[in-house]
Amino acid sequence: MKPKNDFWPQMGRYMVTTALVIVTDMGLYWALSLWFTPALSKGVSFCIAAVLAFALNKYWTFSRPENLSNETPASPETTQTSQHVRRFLVLNALSLLGNILSNQAVISACTPGLRYNSAKALGLLAAVCFSTIFNYFGQKYWVFK
Repeated sequence: MKPKNDFWPQMGRYMVTTALVIVTDMGLYWALSLWFTPALSKGVSFCIAAVLAFALNKYWTFSRPENLSNETPASPETTQTSQHVRRFLVLNALSLLGNILSNQAVISACTPGLRYNSAKALGLLAAVCFSTIFNYFGQKYWVFK
């Protein structure tokens, strides 16, 4: 029997998840940046959005029907979840670094010619694009493989 190709349904779920995570990230970033630096605001909003991303991607986007059973202590699924959490944290630490650096680089590059809020918007767009692509491949092929 030929294995089922779930690329497109999975990609659709990933895009919905990503949209929810981006809205969370952007909303928190803009709200926090009213009181804090862009770097701190981006870091905090990214971390909160990452918690949402983990839950949605583990249990919906990259889930398999056999992985949706109830977990019990010391079960293979619990051990697998621990591995997922560790890998997700490593991936997101790298993604956070790239996210903040791309945000700051674009703000720095655009500020001389653009108003600061326009530069922040472009920086946020660059950060979101970087993290979306980086996290998809990292989660699909390493974290939840």
